[in-house]
Amino acid sequence: RQPYWENMGSFLKCTERLSYILSQGHHRCDVAMIYPVAPTEANLKGKASTETAFSIAKDLYPNGIDFDFMDFESLDRCKIENKELNVSGEKYKVLILPALSAVRYSTVSKALDFFRSGGIVLAVGALPEASDRIGGNDPNLQTMIREMFGTSYAENKDTTRVYSQKSKAGGTGLYIHNPLEAKKMIASQVQPD
Repeated sequence: RQPYWENMGSFLKCTERLSYILSQGHHRCDVAMIYPVAPTEANLKGKASTETAFSIAKDLYPNGIDFDFMDFESLDRCKIENKELNVSGEKYKVLILPALSAVRYSTVSKALDFFRSGGIVLAVGALPEASDRIGGNDPNLQTMIREMFGTSYAENKDTTRVYSQKSKAGGTGLYIHNPLEAKKMIASQVQPD
């Protein structure tokens, strides 16, 4: 009743070889993107943040840029070594903040440490305006954002401009408005692993 049964042994051997090949080595992708939970929890432009994140995601993969979504707790656990975020066996050269109008304070703090250590931080669509530390109107939060991107939430921004900052260690902070420009920014900053 199954005409392919006589070929099943060869098919299974092929699947076995493919499974073996795919299980070798270590996963390496260059980009981590913060999963946009905080804006939704804070009821502060959560839909825009989610749309930005998934717009970036849908554009990166077809253009050969692998990435992982990362939660704020995993970012907190990251060690910064050789201008990369290291966590759970993964290494990332770029950290994306997708329209995080509300953000965990620890996320911005770690992003700033990464930037100061030579890493690349890319904010897309919006800059943080509030955090879980004291809500909005937090001068510490805005000072950290300004150091990384050369502008802050409260400042008027030209949506056609790329805001760029460099740290003493060679880190790069980039702020862009259009999610579809993320791939171009990443490609200009890193050679894929």
